[in-house]
Amino acid sequence: MAQTTPTRILPKVIVLSLLLYRCLLRMGPASFHRDFGALALQDFRQCCRSAYQQQGSLGVLRLWPGLLSETVSGLLAEYWTEFFGRRSPMLSTVRRSLVATFWAFTLFLFAWAALVRTADPVAPFDAVGRSYPEVAITYTLFAHSGAIALLATMLGGLPILFTVVKRALQNNPSSVLKLFLIKPKQALLLLGGALILVVCFVGYLLGTEYIFSSPTASWGSCPVAQQCLGQQAPGLLVLNLATSVGGLTLGIFAVLALSASLSLAVLRSEFGTGILRFALASIGILALTMATATVASTIWTIRLWVDAPQFAASRSGLGKIQTAWVIAIIIVMAISTGITAAAFTRSLRTSLFRAA
Repeated sequence: MAQTTPTRILPKVIVLSLLLYRCLLRMGPASFHRDFGALALQDFRQCCRSAYQQQGSLGVLRLWPGLLSETVSGLLAEYWTEFFGRRSPMLSTVRRSLVATFWAFTLFLFAWAALVRTADPVAPFDAVGRSYPEVAITYTLFAHSGAIALLATMLGGLPILFTVVKRALQNNPSSVLKLFLIKPKQALLLLGGALILVVCFVGYLLGTEYIFSSPTASWGSCPVAQQCLGQQAPGLLVLNLATSVGGLTLGIFAVLALSASLSLAVLRSEFGTGILRFALASIGILALTMATATVASTIWTIRLWVDAPQFAASRSGLGKIQTAWVIAIIIVMAISTGITAAAFTRSLRTSLFRAA
């Protein structure tokens, strides 16, 4: 009677990692999970085994930061092409990275602008910065890094946009508009996404004010220009919320529609190797500057509370509500930076592999 070889029991850290990774893959489009899920899970299992043999449980845990950002960026790109159509059965790695990076930067830009607005008016923060140079240096580094990231995006995106329009004009001048055209169904999806973002944003603001506001706050405890929401008349509160939600939704929808239009032009066009390598260099610079801005904003927030806790806790500084808002902003910046870094790493690895 033949003896069967006993199945090797995997360590708990690998079993848990495989379970989490399987759940992450199931969050992607059904076609992607069906065609590539089993292969991706098999590769991940082998990576976990190799890491565990070399460094134990810590080695497996070290796989997660890079893997998570890379997988999320890939799933976002697949969802994008699932909803808005794709030119080929599978997007090239660099093309997927361009789309993922552009949307990650859009998210980063929202967060960066929100943090700049948080430090306005700047006079009280400048006064603290003169007393504590670390605060001034980190904020200056954050502000300049965001500006450089915007410049890198423009320098990297304009040549691609010029190439798209130039080739469309050579083939058929009337097809230029079709490259950037968004279908009504796609526009509704973007509008719904904008509304969801605004609702989550308003809900977060209301939740933080409810949690951190003093229960004994009187009517006169809030500035006239920034009257607490809980102290407004119900009818006025509903009107203000509806106006704010509507205005923010339209504004975010305009940004999303513009980003979608530019991304569709990339998906519907063909590029040479030279322009894609140029775009890869721009993605690398963008990832570096976004990471610098994220780290600088984190240090700036911590130094404010460490060096000048009374100012940080005051209304002129951050306060508990503003601090919760800043933490959320930094998290968003970190996520967008991780997506951009993963896109650059994946594209660079693919380019080096092809060159070899």
